[in-house]
Amino acid sequence: MNFNHSPQPMNHGGYNQDGTNAQRNSTPNSQSNNNSYQKNNQRRGYQQNMTGNQPPANSQRMNNTAPPTDLQQNTQSNESKRYMNIKSHGKSNAIEFAPDNTQKGWDTLRIEAAPKLGGNTKAYDWANKVSVQVTKTELPIVVAVLLGFLPSCEFGNHGDTAKWFSIENQGKAFYIKVGQASDKRMLPCPVPYVEAHLAGMVALSQYAKNFEGMTTDAALEAIKVMSSHMVKNEAFPQARQMNKGR
Repeated sequence: MNFNHSPQPMNHGGYNQDGTNAQRNSTPNSQSNNNSYQKNNQRRGYQQNMTGNQPPANSQRMNNTAPPTDLQQNTQSNESKRYMNIKSHGKSNAIEFAPDNTQKGWDTLRIEAAPKLGGNTKAYDWANKVSVQVTKTELPIVVAVLLGFLPSCEFGNHGDTAKWFSIENQGKAFYIKVGQASDKRMLPCPVPYVEAHLAGMVALSQYAKNFEGMTTDAALEAIKVMSSHMVKNEAFPQARQMNKGR
């Protein structure tokens, strides 16, 4: 063993100044791989940050669907009410039954009558109609007559012009009159039995809405009991008796 071999001078980093300096100045493969892996992860994370907060195209398309405005909701509501309107056309006059609401928010029925325009036209003069809003105490009786539990009814003194209406079940059809005492107008119209039944169902639906939690079945049963009591005691306003002097 040669103990006279002089040691190689070392630099401040503790490495030999010969070819071992390349070892010091070069980056080991594992460290290079780690740096490359970190850079890739950073680049990938940056791309995810750029795209991760953006909603998918379908989500954007769904978010662009704005909720219906008040005008659209009112239009839809009005369209549904028009759909429930029941019209019956006679030779001289026409009758219309439509859902309505009182000023105090009571769901009820409106009965309108219009005369036929002159000439050979089939149109009616709805601009010159007579319109009566059924009150909350009249509504269950109107339901009872239209659905066949009472034979007839008549109510008057509606509004400043003293409007009135009568409904009479004549067996094969109904005979309905709408008028106003102020100008002595009277607009009678026969209504087929099925159309009167449909009007009765609209009236029943309106009546049940006024009682939270009440079904139309329960409302109809209550109206049957009321009708039975009225017939037994002759307590309902019969149209034929009230039509005297019309």
